[in-house]
Amino acid sequence: MKKAAELLCVLLLICLCVIPAYADAENEYVLFAVRAQGYTVVPEALDMTSVLTLEKGGKGRMTSDEDSMDITQWTLEGEAFSLTLADGSAADGVLQGNVIRLDLYGDGSIVLYYAAPGADTSAYSVLSVEEFIAQYAADQAAKLSDSRLYALSQGLDSASGLRLVYTVHQDYMDADQRYAVQGRGGLYYSLRVTRVSGLENTAAVLFRDSTAYNLDPEAKTALKVTTTSLKAVNEDALLMDDLYAAIVRNADRTDFTQEVRELNGKEYAVEVYPARADYESAYAFYFDGEGKLAYCEEQHPETAGIQLGTSAYTVETIDGAVEDALFELTGYTITE
Repeated sequence: MKKAAELLCVLLLICLCVIPAYADAENEYVLFAVRAQGYTVVPEALDMTSVLTLEKGGKGRMTSDEDSMDITQWTLEGEAFSLTLADGSAADGVLQGNVIRLDLYGDGSIVLYYAAPGADTSAYSVLSVEEFIAQYAADQAAKLSDSRLYALSQGLDSASGLRLVYTVHQDYMDADQRYAVQGRGGLYYSLRVTRVSGLENTAAVLFRDSTAYNLDPEAKTALKVTTTSLKAVNEDALLMDDLYAAIVRNADRTDFTQEVRELNGKEYAVEVYPARADYESAYAFYFDGEGKLAYCEEQHPETAGIQLGTSAYTVETIDGAVEDALFELTGYTITE
């Protein structure tokens, strides 16, 4: 008789381990925190609302903002929680102390925190909207303070006048080009010399009064090409230059990595900025021992099935030595 009782207890224990503990989890759980990109914040910071309703038999419903979807199955094994939605998507997590931590994609990138009524959430450090904004700004500033590219951008005063002289090798054309670029506010001048297959071509571009001209400095002719009302270009025409635009548009990013690379026998501190979309370029900015930008690699995206390869910029000069006469059309014959 004693052995039969012991066997019955063992069977009961096995059943308890096998049967999902639905009764321990049946409740309504409201989203109270979200963890993403290293921050745990109140849902309001991300304009999110969500409720998990867990019902008997492993069914339920999940609402997110104004959308709602059936939970076709949820299980609880010990503290291990999982759910499957009607669209087939699934997520795993932990249920502990009436709080569900749901790892949305299974890689920790986004974790949703839900609490049942009366649950103690005091152990969770959650930033309010105001705290998140302040912390994010402080973290961004700290990261940027270590960026050589950001420091360079802060010293570029295009409103007062800026000159850039550099060469660039274009993989896709197997061409070498030398640029002498100057700008001040809405004024821009670019002189480009291209060498490819033993041939050389010189081209000049002037932008002023919202209008771009192709210039022939020797013949003193100016062909009116286009006009634009774009405020960004009319206020900072140097954005027409690829190297300057690459510096300015990447300078305030914090998703860069830092490396040390060797180039032509010299070591450089390199900041690498990944492409943020399939149609964007990736960049690597090389700084010498004095902290000056010496080199830049632009890895172009594939365009219409064509591999454009790399544009390799070698920087000669970045300074404020602007020649105002280059922005004038005096003496030119203008055609349209």
